Amino acid sequence: MVAGGLKLVEAGDPQYGLIRTAFTAANGDTTPAEYWAGYTPGAISPEQRSATRWPTGFYIEPDPCGGGTAIDPCGNVGGTDESLPEPIGPIVPVVVEASVTCSTFSSSHDQMEAQAYRKLASVRSFQLEREFWSGTAAIAASHTDNQWLTKAGAAHGIENNAPVGYVTALAELEQAIADESSWAVGFIHAMPRTVALWSQNGMVTERRPGVFQTLLGTFVVAGRGYPGTGPGEAASHLGPLGGQYAYAYATSQVFVYLGSTWTAFDDPVLSVDASVNNRLGRAYQAVSANWDGCVHASVLVDHATALSAIGS
Repeated sequence: MVAGGLKLVEAGDPQYGLIRTAFTAANGDTTPAEYWAGYTPGAISPEQRSATRWPTGFYIEPDPCGGGTAIDPCGNVGGTDESLPEPIGPIVPVVVEASVTCSTFSSSHDQMEAQAYRKLASVRSFQLEREFWSGTAAIAASHTDNQWLTKAGAAHGIENNAPVGYVTALAELEQAIADESSWAVGFIHAMPRTVALWSQNGMVTERRPGVFQTLLGTFVVAGRGYPGTGPGEAASHLGPLGGQYAYAYATSQVFVYLGSTWTAFDDPVLSVDASVNNRLGRAYQAVSANWDGCVHASVLVDHATALSAIGS
């Protein structure tokens, strides 16, 4: 018998998913990768950015999407490409909430706070993935400048959204990343079921624990919170077999911002359910996932078929 309380394993993000794969900045700090990709939320210095309350909204000022020209060395043919992209935004983050119910007899304030933080750490990747895919909170709050994968009219549907085999689907997403001319590394987003098939067939490998890439170096995010729905939230399960079909998306490099965490405990009296002597506590964190907008394509994957004729 062990004396004293049990030591709990520190909770964290899942072994795989968007937060683990994307380039992540916490509490407004700037990462080197952010400069490499030209991802600048507001034209301000890193020192200013750290002090900025970005959860109130921010802009992305991306570098140009591809472009460039090939000219005759004598200067007789060709020209210059001076186009610059428009800023994206204002983007308003979402707040992830996790609540816990504890006994008033055995739980102190510190215990409740620790439990709320552990739950928040374990669910935030799922909730961010769900919002990044579906934009539910952004739609409800009319934050139309926010980015999400199924945003109506935004994604280029490969093969006119007809289902294609999973091998063909991955090849088409890779080609979409190449065709849409983003110089940043590409990202492919899919349900764990889809990524498991790609991995089983040697098309996706684990670069490091929980981080997956295709053979061409494109990052693959297997999101537990990804529901597999299509552009405009079109249904993905079109056939008689549950889970036979799901959408997958391609984007350019994804950046995640994680704000500070905080807790809120309701009034010690009003929050207590006297009938069972339980008390409610909550933990919160502002989060946001975005990309430069250069690449945005979708494909409907048939999990029961490997190859499809291109254009069929």
